[in-house]
Amino acid sequence: MTLNEQSKKMGERLKALREKKGISHSKLSSELFEKYKIGFDKTTLMNYEVNCECHTKFGKNLGMGADRLFVLADFYGVSTDYLLGITDIPTADINIRAICDYTGLTEASIDFLHWYISEKRNDTYIDGFTEDMFSPKNLINEILGGDTSSSSLDGFVSEFCHGVNGAAEPETDLMIARGSTPDDIKVSEMDWSEHVSSRELARLRMEHAKAEFLRIDHCILKLHGILPPSGLRRFCAAPADWRPPRTGRHGAFSHPAA
Repeated sequence: MTLNEQSKKMGERLKALREKKGISHSKLSSELFEKYKIGFDKTTLMNYEVNCECHTKFGKNLGMGADRLFVLADFYGVSTDYLLGITDIPTADINIRAICDYTGLTEASIDFLHWYISEKRNDTYIDGFTEDMFSPKNLINEILGGDTSSSSLDGFVSEFCHGVNGAAEPETDLMIARGSTPDDIKVSEMDWSEHVSSRELARLRMEHAKAEFLRIDHCILKLHGILPPSGLRRFCAAPADWRPPRTGRHGAFSHPAA
């Protein structure tokens, strides 16, 4: 990151944080002095928020002293690293930041998971579950790391994401290769046998993702000795024997129709 990029990011973040609090530069100046006994005049605070290289005051925030950087970070409840553009995770909590860095989840996602599956009052979770019951925490643990097969979860996530991405692309006419083929086969040698629109392929992929998730659900029910409810597959509109087109060495699921 160059100094100009850092200055731009600092300006954008300081402005966004102030606007999120809904206060003016004058109000911010008075609140900072009242709480920290450090003087920030209105003009200085405005200069810190400049994020356009064409502005004559661009780059002023790079000269901010460590004491002022700490005060602003503490006031907004973020880390100094976030203000400096070193991290995209706002929290000043090093434990939450480490989890976000490791998992790629946002701070809001981590907060939700902690509140929903970890917070307890008198040995009872938020939604009234206890350790003796099958709870949301048990469900998440079994889906992510239990006996339900990580490959099924991977299939669900991968297919759903491919489906969403495909649905957002301009519609085109595609041809699908019939059956499975060796990895070393050339595109020109494949048996292109079925026409389908890119939107229809995207829909099928999302439906297949739903089927993958139902299989995970089925595994959990069997694990607990519970027979799956009748009509379990009726929620999946894709044919039971449908599988997504194979990913070959060319990295493509389909081939544009000639």
